[in-house]
Amino acid sequence: MATQLDLIKILKDLASTCRDAEEGFNKAAKGVHNDEIRAVLDKYSVERSGFAAEWDNFVRQHGGQPGDTGHGGGPLRAGWSDLEQRIRPKDDLEILQQAATGDEGGLKHFEHALASDVPQDIRGAAERQMQAIRAAAERLRSHALQHQH
Repeated sequence: MATQLDLIKILKDLASTCRDAEEGFNKAAKGVHNDEIRAVLDKYSVERSGFAAEWDNFVRQHGGQPGDTGHGGGPLRAGWSDLEQRIRPKDDLEILQQAATGDEGGLKHFEHALASDVPQDIRGAAERQMQAIRAAAERLRSHALQHQH
């Protein structure tokens, strides 16, 4: 079993990953022109905020103090930062693709958590959130394909 300090570090990393995604989706939503696409991106931003809150609760349960920022507290991590750098001028399809890539970029943090010996409730939450992230990326990519023509 991961030590308490290791576990808190893992949980905080997952919360930061979700906050990066929340911010990335928020920026992507501001960059698109289509209202329907903006609504989808906003929905994922809110969902990632909820995911981060879930990790914060686990941090508290295990005796830690949650953080309130993404990785590094400033620049978004790779994937999302690419989106930020290239958001203007960019068409909605590119933004959708970049948002899918940015969100999927966080999966390695979840895989790291699952590779560590974490308690079953945390494992279950990580697996559930990973499924949601993969489904979101798939939906964003298929949305981009539908709006291509």
